Amino acid sequence: MARILPDGWEALEAAGAVPFEMATLRRLAAELPDDQSVYHGVHWTRLDRGCSVFGEIDFIICGPDVFLVIEVKGGGVSCLDGVWTTNGDRLNESPFKQAEG
Repeated sequence: MARILPDGWEALEAAGAVPFEMATLRRLAAELPDDQSVYHGVHWTRLDRGCSVFGEIDFIICGPDVFLVIEVKGGGVSCLDGVWTTNGDRLNESPFKQAEG
């Protein structure tokens, strides 16, 4: 079982956390090996042309031979003519750009 950070993640579901993220977190915890760590809800900040830009990454998985960034979407994701949508709702940026930070 992978190590999940922050601790106490099991209580997030009762607090109304996003169901798709919680389902993914439960699966990662159960199926990844002990030598891997899963960081959930990682916030980041960087400078862009003198302004602070911030965001959040749903999951970062780290292990001896892996570093993986995962952005969870609650349903289908599509792109038509450069416009990204999920469940019919327009995204502000592509999931790739979102994970890039």
